[in-house]
Amino acid sequence: MKKTVVVFFVLATVIACKEKEAVIDPSQKKIVYDPDIKNIMFSYCLTCHSGSSAISGLDLSSYQKVKDAVENKQLVHFINNANNPMPPSGLMPASERQKIENWVQNGFLEN
Repeated sequence: MKKTVVVFFVLATVIACKEKEAVIDPSQKKIVYDPDIKNIMFSYCLTCHSGSSAISGLDLSSYQKVKDAVENKQLVHFINNANNPMPPSGLMPASERQKIENWVQNGFLEN
């Protein structure tokens, strides 16, 4: 009988822990430049905004350059501007824009 109670208690604890893990909101995940923001820049921005021929002189190819663009060149405004969307093909998904905003709000974590 004691063995059954112990097994039941252990299983109940494991199941409760698994349920708590499942409830964690993915938007609360710590966003860091590499890989989170770096991948967004690669997917949506670097075609036009990298290297010596970067459009408008805006190079977004490194942590420091993206951070500078947020702090000094209104990057967050431009990625959310539906009237002049960046990228020009249309605003990137809201989830990607939210990652960038979370990254900014949490202090530009690098990795």
